[in-house]
Amino acid sequence: MTANTTELRDHFQREGFAIARRLFSLEETTAYRDHYMLLSEEGPHPNDLVNQWDDGEHDPLKRYPRLFNMHRWDEISQQWLLQSACAGA
Repeated sequence: MTANTTELRDHFQREGFAIARRLFSLEETTAYRDHYMLLSEEGPHPNDLVNQWDDGEHDPLKRYPRLFNMHRWDEISQQWLLQSACAGA
């Protein structure tokens, strides 16, 4: 499936999910991945989401808590949000 918005919408309505392949270039994907992995390595951030139940030491959320509302405290996230919002307008 390509990133055709009509096809994506139709697939989502039928299947409950859609995959937008090649939405980001390899360079963009690598840069965002590296950036967010660095943020994760820094330790806790405002409003991180962690598992509220103790699932033992192998719980991935203990190692990689979900970053939340990064656009409120991370400049790269804010720029990505603004750029995406302007592109969709």
